[in-house]
Amino acid sequence: MDWAMKYLPNMFREKQSDWYGQKGKNWHVIVGIFKNENKDLKHRTFVHIMDSAKQDWYSVSSLLLHALTTIKQQLPEIREVFLRSDNAGCYKCGQIWLVMNELSQQSGINIRRYDYSEPQSGKSYCDAKIAHMRGKMQVYVLNGNNINTAKDMKTAIDYQHGVSGVQSSVVAIKNENLKFTSHKWKGFTNFNNLEFLPDGIKVWKVYNVGSGRFYRNLYPNVCKQEQFEVVEIDSFSSPKNVEGNIKLQKDKVENAENITTGITAGSPKHFFCSEPGCIIAFKSFSSLEQHIFIGKHDYRLERESTYDSVKRIWADQCNNINNKVNSCLNNLSVGHEEAVVSVKEGWAIRKERRNTRFSKNVRDYLTEKFNQGQLTGRKVEAIDVHKMRSAVTEDGNRRFDRSDWLQVTQITAFFF
Repeated sequence: MDWAMKYLPNMFREKQSDWYGQKGKNWHVIVGIFKNENKDLKHRTFVHIMDSAKQDWYSVSSLLLHALTTIKQQLPEIREVFLRSDNAGCYKCGQIWLVMNELSQQSGINIRRYDYSEPQSGKSYCDAKIAHMRGKMQVYVLNGNNINTAKDMKTAIDYQHGVSGVQSSVVAIKNENLKFTSHKWKGFTNFNNLEFLPDGIKVWKVYNVGSGRFYRNLYPNVCKQEQFEVVEIDSFSSPKNVEGNIKLQKDKVENAENITTGITAGSPKHFFCSEPGCIIAFKSFSSLEQHIFIGKHDYRLERESTYDSVKRIWADQCNNINNKVNSCLNNLSVGHEEAVVSVKEGWAIRKERRNTRFSKNVRDYLTEKFNQGQLTGRKVEAIDVHKMRSAVTEDGNRRFDRSDWLQVTQITAFFF
């Protein structure tokens, strides 16, 4: 689930004065991915459009409950869901985690887990559906229509049989029912994966690395938010294709390999690549054209001489020498157990960066250099102060230890 960028009013004929002072419309997208009876991946996308809304955790919880209730009505066999979103503040907060148990009870669908995507990990499937809907709305406008309100957005999305797998609704959220405003759960920003259990919440910093940390008896100790009211102005309407198809990356790779490596064995090959030395053949001329356009050829000799065969066998023998040496080293028992290095689980997790204060000796030295530049009128450069490593006292001893050495950027930050 994700908030889409606010949609500005769009008109077929727009005056310059209408372009200024526009107010965007809020819309939230929830994509439900599931498997049908044939084990094929399908999706149903639920879009909530609002004229105005506060993008906080209460709005997200209300829209999520409304979507889960709709899913339970349309797909009664769905019993549990796994949530995923980005790390925005309306999603990654303690309030929304503590009300998940209440959302599960009211919707009839158990919320099993909540996993957050890593920063800069690419776009989600929500962004793909948002792009499809924006394209549909642009087509609606180009046909002589205007989009000024939330109802106009819904009409545009449902235009000409709608978008595959997308159901849109115009709603309004009542924030008057908000009661749960604060909690005493500290350190929750470090958690990226959560599992909701009947007696508590289990959290991880990284997905399933370690046994996790379990917080017991959280639900009775918080103020329950029992009312999540969403007013339906215009309810969900089903498009021509209620369910959308999700094509796996594996299928795309197989199609690409068919273009680059030719058709499968046993199929008649009539079109051969015209590149000298390429042995790939295809069933259709269009596949041959795409193969030539991509340029991924398979160069092989039609016949190999005896001299070439001998050189190939000799190269294979030389490459296997390292494997034989490694196998001999592995069989050595002397000191082998001591050489095994035990790595602690979670060693690759990014450590928290802690800031350390400069010592009094370092601060006095930097202040002395700064005041020297103020008195003489010649500004002291940070690269010159960086030579503090060789500074000595009156006794001839080093003034600073290795732990007191600073980088040029640290000295610059102190001066400014």
